[in-house]
Amino acid sequence: MPDNMVISQLMILIYKYVIVFPNYFELLEQQVDKNGNIEEYEKKYRLRNRRKTAFMMVLSALALLLAFTGGFVIGWFSSDKGFDQSNQGNNNSNNNSSNQFTASPPRSTIPVNSGPPSIDASICSAKRKPLIVVSVDGFRWDYFKRGLSPMLTQFASRGVRAEYMQSCFPTKTFPNHYTIVTGLYPAHHGIVANTFYDPELGETFYIGSRNNNQSKWWGGEPIWVTAKKNNLKSASFYWAGSEAKIQGYRPDYWFPYDRSVSFIDRVNQLFKWLEMPADRRPMIITMYFDQPDRVGHLYGPDSNQVDYEIKRVDDILGAIFSGLKERGLEDCVNIIVTSDHGMRKTCCKRVVYLDQLIDIGHYNIINRGPFGGIRIHGGNATELVQKLKCKFKHWSVYKKEELPYRLHYCNNSRIPDVIIMPNENWLVGSTYNPADTSCNGANHGWDNLDPDMRTIFFAAGPGFKKSLTIKPFKNIELYNIMAALLSIKPAKNDGTIGRLNFILQNSTAAATQIAGQLGSVCRVPQDHNVYIDRENCSDCVCPDCKKESENRNFPWGIPRYRASLDTCTLYQNHYITGYSNTFHVPLFVGYHLTDTESLRPLSRIDCFRRDSRLNVAAQTSNCSNYYRSGYNRGHLAPNGDMSFDLEAQANTFILSNIAPQVYAFNAGPWLDLEKLTRDWARLFGSIYVISGSIVKADWKTVVGNPSYWLKGDIGSVVIPTHFYKILAKCQDSDQLLCDSSVMTAKPCKGKIDVIAFILPHIKSFAPQCQTYNSYLFSHVASVRDIEELTGINFFPNMAPDLQDRIESEAATEMWTTF
Repeated sequence: MPDNMVISQLMILIYKYVIVFPNYFELLEQQVDKNGNIEEYEKKYRLRNRRKTAFMMVLSALALLLAFTGGFVIGWFSSDKGFDQSNQGNNNSNNNSSNQFTASPPRSTIPVNSGPPSIDASICSAKRKPLIVVSVDGFRWDYFKRGLSPMLTQFASRGVRAEYMQSCFPTKTFPNHYTIVTGLYPAHHGIVANTFYDPELGETFYIGSRNNNQSKWWGGEPIWVTAKKNNLKSASFYWAGSEAKIQGYRPDYWFPYDRSVSFIDRVNQLFKWLEMPADRRPMIITMYFDQPDRVGHLYGPDSNQVDYEIKRVDDILGAIFSGLKERGLEDCVNIIVTSDHGMRKTCCKRVVYLDQLIDIGHYNIINRGPFGGIRIHGGNATELVQKLKCKFKHWSVYKKEELPYRLHYCNNSRIPDVIIMPNENWLVGSTYNPADTSCNGANHGWDNLDPDMRTIFFAAGPGFKKSLTIKPFKNIELYNIMAALLSIKPAKNDGTIGRLNFILQNSTAAATQIAGQLGSVCRVPQDHNVYIDRENCSDCVCPDCKKESENRNFPWGIPRYRASLDTCTLYQNHYITGYSNTFHVPLFVGYHLTDTESLRPLSRIDCFRRDSRLNVAAQTSNCSNYYRSGYNRGHLAPNGDMSFDLEAQANTFILSNIAPQVYAFNAGPWLDLEKLTRDWARLFGSIYVISGSIVKADWKTVVGNPSYWLKGDIGSVVIPTHFYKILAKCQDSDQLLCDSSVMTAKPCKGKIDVIAFILPHIKSFAPQCQTYNSYLFSHVASVRDIEELTGINFFPNMAPDLQDRIESEAATEMWTTF
């Protein structure tokens, strides 16, 4: 071995085994006892590091001296094991090929661009191009704006950049990395946090545990498994899940995680993979770098240390970009650069300790820090929530079933029974320890609406458009775009197929949604005697206003049902109702509200009455259903939105526009949202409004359980579990459409903003003791979320690409009110 190579290898040995390896254990976040109880193993890195600095310097010098004399003997320690799954073949967990070796990760610091590379020309001529997905951990969305990443800036100029990408809750490393490669929310792929307890397995998963690479933890189908099923090879230089055999497969080439492998060595291995012959070369490569996350935790996002790591990460990305260019592959390989979450500064003065509020010995506290998770030992989650909720003004406390739906953090037994969501900058602790200073630093894991939890998306290559900046999107969409680039069919996931197709060079139109079925139109009976029997308290409701009402209130088409439901569509002059003949409540109500209409209030005159268009015996609800039921008659088209006209106001009191609401909800969050809607109509000139009820349970459960019905009488009137409201406005107020004849064209000329809410129907005026604006914002949702819960397609006549854009994303900030 040449002298310079001996020195290079020995220096890496010293760095790995003397400096880095001992610190690895200092950076573990948690330890687990035999009962699965998790105690915070806070990082006392700084204190220990100061004590060790002098010792390490002396030890390093001695080790270097010894290394020069024994370099040829110990040089072989510098290699790591890499595993080749290329001969694994079918879905056989007993296949012995998983123990075969490939070349170890390179250990030299020879520049990537040195020497003439040997590249198979078929890479550029092939129709399907390789895809590299690079994650730089903890790269907050605004780090890019610091001017410290010229390579990334140059990369963005020749490709696609998102304003930011939204992570999933909890905004932690393992859940979001696995979401990126599966397209599934954490509750659906099973990695619900960096640390969690599985009551069915009776085991705890945590970073650094020896068993976290077992297949039992990992659900869904990561992109390398999808590739394998399509006879494509894959490689991974570290990624959450890549060490586990999932559905019988690992990546064809992979390495056990070893943080000490230098960044440049990882890049060297990347090019070795690309230099392989076509029959061995991976088509999808995932790579992970743990910076700037690691120094971000220690020093905070605004530190010089983070700035240094931003530059270092940019340099390593530059090595990839320039290495591709030198090899003539710049326009032959697709690259995605992304991250898992952002970072926020923390302070020990902003920690709430649970032992000051409850007896923590009665509970299993699973998660601490930016979010809290508590398991109940045979107790009552509702009681615990009541003990903690509103005891501290800087957090919200939920049973997991009552979390805001937008988080999609419920239907998994690994999620704790009670979730604590502190406000930005606050942490949840278990027991106060004055000697613990690990809370001074930075962290992540808060609500994914927190701007500091946002992260990055950049992409370039032959498959992507050039110089394109796009609006934010969720990271669940990345798996589908990877599959599209590889020309393979994606597995079932939570993203929307075609959502990001517009960023591709050869983009196909977004998949047209199945329009669904229209409900039957229920009209006033022609038989005079039947009509008289049904009439009560009012004249006939708009028998001939169908077309005019459609043009005014649903310019994108009457909502359609994706499954066959027993419904009626009911037309009024000023709103349209989709009514459930089974549940006897409106499933949707839609109308167009203008600023002038919201400014002309009439006095309220209550006259609740049965709808004469509905069959008394089989369809309609009656006033007697509500009498002494304990529930208010809640308007879906509010009296306050129709008080500009006597007829319009009177029509809001038809029982087909009414659903049961507890008084505190009706006079609390629901009324707050109605008032906010009128404020926005006055501010923006006009808005389109769709309101409705949700029963979050399967049909068989509802029709068989008296608790879902007024007075416990199955078949009377169902009690919704949630209510929703969808609001749409033109981006440009000058596009205000007042003439109904114009509304049949393209409302807002396709430039539409949407905000939607799903409110749990609970008995509380201020459920989390928040201001009404904060509470409503915490329950924003995407239109797609509401469509999943209701089975309704709300914009059936809208262009598919526009429909995907406005339906897929939940608002990340409230509309202004001034």
